[in-house]
Amino acid sequence: MNVDDAQQGLRLGLLGGTFDPPHIGHLVLARSAAVALDLDRVILLPSGKPWQKVQLSTPAQTRVELVRAAIASVIKAPDERWTLELDDRETRRAGLTYTADTLQELRAEWGPRVQLVWLMGADQFRNLPTWHRWRELLEYAHLAVTARGPEGLEHLPAVLENLLATRGRDALPPRSENAFGNIVFFRMPPVPVSSSELRRQLQLGLRPVELIPSAVLHLIERHGLYL
Repeated sequence: MNVDDAQQGLRLGLLGGTFDPPHIGHLVLARSAAVALDLDRVILLPSGKPWQKVQLSTPAQTRVELVRAAIASVIKAPDERWTLELDDRETRRAGLTYTADTLQELRAEWGPRVQLVWLMGADQFRNLPTWHRWRELLEYAHLAVTARGPEGLEHLPAVLENLLATRGRDALPPRSENAFGNIVFFRMPPVPVSSSELRRQLQLGLRPVELIPSAVLHLIERHGLYL
């Protein structure tokens, strides 16, 4: 189903991941991308059965519930017009989850003129050549890359250096131009947190309230997760 003409100028940020659990780092990345890239929406897409992480700590529908709580916890400044949303399509899809399939679906739904921007950390970008059908991603979306910690983009694989030479840009194109096909970079504050470290802390009985939204932590405790 294509969008109507009133929506054709939209610029949508897409942030995928296991969100096991969702944490402040995810929310900081979403806000940083929304501001830096002038996004209308940032859409969180929890993975169903990601092919590179088949064993997950938490069932898909529970992670969807956690992400929904994380989204509800976000308080934006009065001048911030972007919205943070949930799309659970990957958790409803049978079989393994592939980003290429998701972007292909979204492009078919939104049509050829809405800008889709897949958001990713520098660590994910470095591993991009290991992704399933990774060369197809730029046929459906732009890629926007940030560093979530001290790791940078030096010493990339040659195949990515070559890709940046042809597809890298200083900024996204105007909304009326290319809806996919470029790679850009944006900055975000360093947030030293990872889902794996949070799971370890939770297993030890700790309550990392500064790193997990309180509503998410409440659900974790209610469901008895990560014990």
